[in-house]
Amino acid sequence: IGTFSLSPNRSARTKTSKGKVRVINESGETEASSSELVSTDLPTLLGCAGAAIFVATTEDDGDDKNIFDNFRSMLKKLCEESYLTLAELRIQKLRKIKGFKSHMKKDGTGTRKAAVAHLISPSENFEIITLIDVDQSDFPTSGSKKSLSTLIFKFTHLDDARAKAETILDELVIKSLRWPRNSFEKNNISTQNANHPPYYWVRKVDDDAIERWVVNTKNKIEQL
Repeated sequence: IGTFSLSPNRSARTKTSKGKVRVINESGETEASSSELVSTDLPTLLGCAGAAIFVATTEDDGDDKNIFDNFRSMLKKLCEESYLTLAELRIQKLRKIKGFKSHMKKDGTGTRKAAVAHLISPSENFEIITLIDVDQSDFPTSGSKKSLSTLIFKFTHLDDARAKAETILDELVIKSLRWPRNSFEKNNISTQNANHPPYYWVRKVDDDAIERWVVNTKNKIEQL
């Protein structure tokens, strides 16, 4: 079994030596300050005026295509009620790791998926707040297995956050769907966990439950 590192080598930098973010669009390359990055003019800055400030990669195959609808609702409300801006949301399958089976759902409905959201904080360091939630719709509703809460962590660079998220999901498979706490401590990664509505993957969650999820998430972000 290979050893996973939560500190991968970087091949590119999103932040310039002047403390600005490097943005590449159809017209070429430009730099943006913190205030510009979270302003309503971001679509123009990216060369996509009229498009939503939202990047999503979804896999709508199988019966679980809507499992993260409640998570999307929470993210939308979180951004409306905070200083955060959603930069990217990916719905992706957990990867197969030789010798482990946690990437597959126990009910035989296919590969388990995770939602990975990267949000931009308008701080001078351009912090990226990342939320990871994992489909557990195949867990028994009897409560015999403790569910994973929403994982939250932050990094300065978006490409760092993406790499960390991929590695964390691989370790999640190895650890039989447990967050890799030892790796977080070893690599000095500060994390928090926000409780989500029970079994939200298989039922519609009411507005009050979404609001409690948002409040809990905001509180946990402030503790990072």
